[in-house]
Amino acid sequence: MMSASPHSPRLGTGRWAYTWYYVVPPLTLGLLAFVPFLHAATRLHTRSAWIKTAVYAAGTATILLLGNTSIPEDAAGTISTLLILTMAITAPFVAHPLRSQLIGIPKAAAEERKRRAAARALAHRDPVMARELGIGLPPEPGHEKTYDDGGLIDVNTATAPQIAAVCRLGETTAARITQARDQLGGRFTALEEIGAFAPLSDAETAQIAEHAVLLR
Repeated sequence: MMSASPHSPRLGTGRWAYTWYYVVPPLTLGLLAFVPFLHAATRLHTRSAWIKTAVYAAGTATILLLGNTSIPEDAAGTISTLLILTMAITAPFVAHPLRSQLIGIPKAAAEERKRRAAARALAHRDPVMARELGIGLPPEPGHEKTYDDGGLIDVNTATAPQIAAVCRLGETTAARITQARDQLGGRFTALEEIGAFAPLSDAETAQIAEHAVLLR
């Protein structure tokens, strides 16, 4: 039987993960205060993270450009000092929620994996109950599933778009899987058959191992 990938999504774990978010701004006198926000934005892909990146990057650009403006030197120095202090002091506090989100992602992924393992065990032990609970079935529009299976999909009944969405595969790959299923008479008897009849990359195989289930 195809085993689940041993590697869960990891962005950072432990209490010391991403502590450099707090260190870089003061150590660089605020000039690199935007770096933690850029790092978080490229991983979280949230609008607020990109806005914070832009704000602190603009502060850095302003400090660097003040020396080449017509502003009196004393005034430019005062503005630069205020910006440096503001960015160096505020950036660690502003970055803290982003760090918390990044640390929380692996924990959430681990919890989802536990729920998938429990749902698979239940499906193997009691297929009838598994179907009643909706294990491996995509939620209907406007209705939440009563049983959280951690993100499983029954590849013997799901459509290609459903497989693509849950297993995070490309539509072409998901279509190859449903075509292989049809060639085998409408069902897979083991997850290994998916890779054998619908060639998959290592990454795609890992996604199938994580999210696919075969209900009897």
